Amino acid sequence: MKFAAIFLPAIFGTLVSADGKWAQFCDDDACSVNCGIAVDVENTGCLANEYNRGSVRFHGQSGQHYYISVSPGFNCECQSSCQSAEHVCLKLDPWNIGQSYSFKRFACDPEATNNC
Repeated sequence: MKFAAIFLPAIFGTLVSADGKWAQFCDDDACSVNCGIAVDVENTGCLANEYNRGSVRFHGQSGQHYYISVSPGFNCECQSSCQSAEHVCLKLDPWNIGQSYSFKRFACDPEATNNC
């Protein structure tokens, strides 16, 4: 068990950013039911297989502004919409259900609002 105690924090520590800005996708629209593993919001890569999620819960430093690009496909191949993440709990748009998401640091591309 000592072996696991040494390496588990090292493995899971890489899932969040160094300055503590991270998020979890949840099943309900109030950021409280079946929230997934924390992901680094500074990583602009694709988060696949998040279908039927109702909200995103943000943790860490306040005052940071992020956007979430929504894609109906599995691999962020296009952007059907982009939501501003101004609150600790972001309710995802139920009319624009995504299968994959990516975080944007400052803004979404206004010309790519819907390029699917």
